[in-house]
Amino acid sequence: MNMFYQITTEKKIQLIIDILEVVTWPITLLLLIILFRKYFISALSRLGSLQAGATGFTMTFDQKITEAKQLLKGIQPKNSAKENLSSHFSKLLEMKLELNAKLVQLATANNVDAANKSYVQLCDELQEIGIITIQKSTLIKTFFDLANSADTTLSEENFNVTEELFNSIHI
Repeated sequence: MNMFYQITTEKKIQLIIDILEVVTWPITLLLLIILFRKYFISALSRLGSLQAGATGFTMTFDQKITEAKQLLKGIQPKNSAKENLSSHFSKLLEMKLELNAKLVQLATANNVDAANKSYVQLCDELQEIGIITIQKSTLIKTFFDLANSADTTLSEENFNVTEELFNSIHI
């Protein structure tokens, strides 16, 4: 006779509970990965590298830099005076604030309500009504994506690409 049939009902229930305790989290994790796989794939495709160290995690978004470089091919950058700031990151933050202010100003001047709207929503609305081109909208969105993924360890090369992208956006 099978050993499982020789065990009492209480022990069977306890055995089932023990098995469920062990497999609950792995199954839950697997289900979450399956349900949100397109988001995981999208995030991983944007991720250039991931490093874990004593100070935490560091991620680079090399694909965004590559896309920005491709967008800049054939675009004549506008020359602008460089500001005397202490780091590339602080310069990038100022460029981000400046572009956001210009985007809001452009939207307001064209009777587009800019309140509580992201740069993506503003670009889409301005593009939809013909105020900015698809290319300009893509440039603006790419700049903000790069600026939002940057941190204080921004390299000079990546800053230069981002600055060139910023200078090519004329709104």
